[in-house]
Amino acid sequence: MIAGALASVWAAPFALLACPVCFGDPASPQGHALRIAIGFLLAVIVSLLTAIALVARSWARRAQALEAAGLLE
Repeated sequence: MIAGALASVWAAPFALLACPVCFGDPASPQGHALRIAIGFLLAVIVSLLTAIALVARSWARRAQALEAAGLLE
C-alpha cells in the first residue's frame, strides 16, 4: 500500500502542488497570514531539530570524556 502511494507520487508530483483556488490570492490578507504561519512553523521545527542536535552533541562529548577518563567500559 505504501509502495503504491509512493509510486503515484513519483508518477504525478504535480498533484501535490496546491492550485490557485486552494491557495488563494497571494496578495490577500489570508495569503499574507499563511506565509507568516508557514514561517513560524518552520522556525519552530528548525529550533527543535537544532536543540535535539545540540543534546546529541553534548551526549557524544560526555561519552568521549568518560571514555578518556576510563569510567566507561
